[in-house]
Amino acid sequence: GAGIVGVSAARALARLGHEVVIHEQGPPAQKNKVGQVFHTRGSSHGTSRIVRRAYTDPFYTQVMVEAYPLWAELERDTSTTLIDEVGLLYLGEKTSPSMEALVRGLEENQVTHRTFTRTDVAEVSRYMVLGSSEVAVHTQEAGYVRADLALVASLADARNHGATVIIARVEDPAALLSSHDAVIVTTGAWIGRHVPQLKPVVSLQTVAHLAGRRMRSPVWIEDGPLGIYGFPAIDSHGPKIGVHASGPVIDPDAKQRVASVAHQAEIESFAMRRFGLPSATLEDVQTCLYTRLPNEDFAIGRFGKGLFYASACSGHGFKTAPWVGRVLASLVTGGDPLAAFRRIEKNFDRAQA
Repeated sequence: GAGIVGVSAARALARLGHEVVIHEQGPPAQKNKVGQVFHTRGSSHGTSRIVRRAYTDPFYTQVMVEAYPLWAELERDTSTTLIDEVGLLYLGEKTSPSMEALVRGLEENQVTHRTFTRTDVAEVSRYMVLGSSEVAVHTQEAGYVRADLALVASLADARNHGATVIIARVEDPAALLSSHDAVIVTTGAWIGRHVPQLKPVVSLQTVAHLAGRRMRSPVWIEDGPLGIYGFPAIDSHGPKIGVHASGPVIDPDAKQRVASVAHQAEIESFAMRRFGLPSATLEDVQTCLYTRLPNEDFAIGRFGKGLFYASACSGHGFKTAPWVGRVLASLVTGGDPLAAFRRIEKNFDRAQA
């Protein structure tokens, strides 16, 4: 798979001097304004993804201690500006268990942060409105990665180090072992076809832009069951807002994809509530595939001799991609890079033995 995780793994292995072939189901690569990219029917397309150190789950704050700096390394290696470090605001009730866990994880991992209330949040965002008992936890080491540029730069760097691309759908990864020493499966929403033990659920998520608004602010995530997140205005678009809560379950091969009307209404409600607007008009409504595992983690491991996989899903995928790529490269070449991260290691080959 040639999404951001697969391309990151290919890049890491190619840079180590290995012969690498990337198999991508297609359709064939298309040109857009930033270069050659693959299809928009997976999960890596679009202009932006949040990248951050802060998590309500301290475990992933620990992961990001290693993963976050690798974006700057990718920028240096490819001479490309990928990150806009505008900061992150995590919004929610001060006494919420997840908000308390967020602060605890930041403190344990010594990540610089500051907590704002409704009276002083304008210091970091003059647009954001908080309730009387809410706080906004701000971290500066966060922002958004240009997803389109990151995919193009990572793929170009892999190719510059000898990787090649074959546009073909692979139904049986094990069959590739006749001509390859190892196979890494990073098929995103299609991972359940190859590693059904993971029991992934694929949903169709809705994101939209707020019309007529140009705002420069930190990215944000709202605590709560919907997990509404968003970005400041990028390029010619207004702010981008999405809903983390699962949309309708979908077959990733389904040709018809219709954005959730309910989630569009939630996005409009959020914009009015959080930005103090009397009304909200959405534009450029889009959908993307979102893959979740039952435990909301992602998983990395081996599911047969010479067969490896990564399902960097449940919302963790893009921001950790350079790190996951490096982990996969180490696993394939005999390393044990997950010693400190056993929670995300799933090794069915070992379990069955």
